[in-house]
Formats: sequence, C-alpha cells, structure tokens
Amino acid sequence: MQRREVCLCADFRYGPDDPTLWLQPWVIQYPHLAAIPRMRNNHDDPLSVMWWDPTCDDFQSSDGSLVDGLGFLVRSKFYEFEVKMRCLEDRIEEYKKTTMKPNTLLLLLERVMHDSCVRLGSLKTTFTEMRFGVADFQRKFMPCWTISSCINHEWMGKNLQQPSLRTALALSQMFPK
Repeated sequence: MQRREVCLCADFRYGPDDPTLWLQPWVIQYPHLAAIPRMRNNHDDPLSVMWWDPTCDDFQSSDGSLVDGLGFLVRSKFYEFEVKMRCLEDRIEEYKKTTMKPNTLLLLLERVMHDSCVRLGSLKTTFTEMRFGVADFQRKFMPCWTISSCINHEWMGKNLQQPSLRTALALSQMFPK
C-alpha cells in the first residue's frame, strides 16, 4: 500500500481515509474498516445520524459563562447519539456474557466511543470544537458498530446490504474459525 497524506476536511472528517464516508482500502491490520457501511442518503436509516453535520442551530450557547462563545451540542441531538451508544453498549455487554475471550479491539473501541460521547455531552466548547466532537464520536461509533454487527451476524438485517467479497474477507480475518 502506498503512503498517503491525510488531512482534515471542512466537515472535520479525514478525506479519502474516512471510513464513515466510503469503503476503505483493505488493510490486514484493520480488517473491520472494509466492513464499515458507507454514507447513505436515506434519512430514515437508523444510522443516518452518523453522517449528520451540525449547523449553528445545533449549538446551544452557555448563559452566564465567564467566557463568551462556549456552549454545547443541543440536548436533543446529543440524546440521539447517547441512545445509539447505549444500545450498542448493551449489545456488547450481551456479547461479553456469551464469550470466554471477547474481541479486544471491540472492547477498546467501545471505551473510546464512550469517552468521546461523555466529552461531547459534558464539556463546554466553541462551535468549531463541538463540530469536531460530533465527527469524533461518529468516527468512533461506526467501527464499534461494525465489529459488533459482524459478531452478531446482522449483515442480512433490514437496512444492510449483503456483504461484498471484501467484507467477507474482512470478517474471516476478524473471526477466524
């Protein structure tokens, strides 16, 4: 694989290497990247919030703060992220109860996803930092969701397409028989 320069885009995602925008190149060390679903245009899709970009209307300024310009993501949108995260955490907890040796990568991703969500909901930030926090949570949620879905064999679910050959190869690397 060739070396590539990765830079932050205006929407705080990582251009060609952003797994939340499109399929990723196959990298043996990170087989789950090839299985992350790409952005969908269907707003009724339960995962559509993972490609959502906040606007100024989604920023709630803090009143009575010592510093002007600080605030939060509006609570309704934060709760939408939090509900998705809690559902995923519950699914991972169920998985941990049924296996002797849980997938280490999944457990690490779950932790960083949780930490990202806590920061998003509790720290006062500028609008730009809030947008970055949203993108950060989305980038951490999707790989966690992907690995969890692979483990639970939900690829044939309602809004998921059948896995491609690339995805099947990714799954076989993640979960050898």
